[in-house]
Amino acid sequence: MSPGPPNAFSLLAAATTPVVAAAIVLVALVATGCEARAPTPPPVTSQGTSVPAPPPLPGEPTQVPFRLLVITSGPGGARLLLRDPDRLAVDAVSLGLPADATPVAALAVSPGGRLAAVTTDGRAWVARPVAGDLDGPPAWQPLPVEIPRPGLPGVVLGATWSRDGDALLLLAGAPGSGTKRTVLAAVPLGGRPASLVEIPLEADGPGIAALPDGQTAFVVRDPRDRGALARLAPAGSFVTLPVAARAVAAGGDLFAIVGDAEIRVGTLDELRRGVLPAMPLPLEGGSGVGNVAIAPDGRAVAIVRLDDAGDPARIEVLRLATRGWEGAGAVRLEPGTGAVLMAWLP
Repeated sequence: MSPGPPNAFSLLAAATTPVVAAAIVLVALVATGCEARAPTPPPVTSQGTSVPAPPPLPGEPTQVPFRLLVITSGPGGARLLLRDPDRLAVDAVSLGLPADATPVAALAVSPGGRLAAVTTDGRAWVARPVAGDLDGPPAWQPLPVEIPRPGLPGVVLGATWSRDGDALLLLAGAPGSGTKRTVLAAVPLGGRPASLVEIPLEADGPGIAALPDGQTAFVVRDPRDRGALARLAPAGSFVTLPVAARAVAAGGDLFAIVGDAEIRVGTLDELRRGVLPAMPLPLEGGSGVGNVAIAPDGRAVAIVRLDDAGDPARIEVLRLATRGWEGAGAVRLEPGTGAVLMAWLP
């Protein structure tokens, strides 16, 4: 079979000058229908009952080999909880957050297990690498975040670690404001000033995915105010593909596009070739989707499901088994709380 025509992402790989990259951007901004925006809600609380997973087939793994970290916000303030995804009905273990870490915008775990908590105004704390069997509260330490001028264009919308775990990546912007400036700040662990890369497009939601070769992916609005997925190279060149989405998530080789009521998954290799995720995850019921976290091996996904009013109602866990994606359990959330932030421990 002969190869198909080149796409925007493959053209980016071949671009060798800023002029070529800029031309690619103009070609890559393809028309798409407008999407409804969803506000970025604050973080929530979790307790309750579980929904059992279907019986495994012979030879299938029966457990998710990772622990789930959950940040909740409620009348008592933000809390960090540790949950066993295979025993969601069991009470969560309460861990400590930095005293001044409020409001929390993102929770991130590096490939080596280092934790990071980031506030909406760009303050950050890190904790030493930990494993799934935490033996005590994380020992949080402030991470100096020195942002060069002209600074961030808005609040921090999401954070993740670089693929090698050497830098914390912060995505900042002002969704819904019309401000066509989105900034990616790379904050090194060594205390050096952050390096900024920006694109002249409006950020459109939370979530940032670190891709191979130092690239990142996140959701923006194109110049005609249509939804798009931006893929940003370290040097600042970028391409976009039209997409209706609120957020992105990644783990292992799995990449997810998060919509209002559905999640579509694909591989990072497909994304590198310009192919957007197309496989819908099997979500029970018609409720909306909030925060999404993918396990480090890409074989489990934690999803916050929303009620009819748009408030978090439960956390569901799906796992990849021999027969495909299936439910591995769920835990109900207390009513009246905000949104939920989640991350998996390696």
